[in-house]
Amino acid sequence: LGAASRLGAEVVALLYGRHAQAAAAKLAGSGAAKALAVEDAQRAHFSPEAVVAALTAAAQKLSPRAIFFAATSQ
Repeated sequence: LGAASRLGAEVVALLYGRHAQAAAAKLAGSGAAKALAVEDAQRAHFSPEAVVAALTAAAQKLSPRAIFFAATSQ
């Protein structure tokens, strides 16, 4: 978030996966102006295609200046 904040623009975080809502709530108080969560109870396992679709939809809607991406194996 620090690098994104230094751009001088609003920082919006997009979290995808199980427990994304809870993680977004925590992240919202850590420097992100907004924290969006995408949870899909029907997907028990990670789906790269679903993540790309969620990220693409958010990028089209928000027209970000930059996208910083991180992932874990969880």
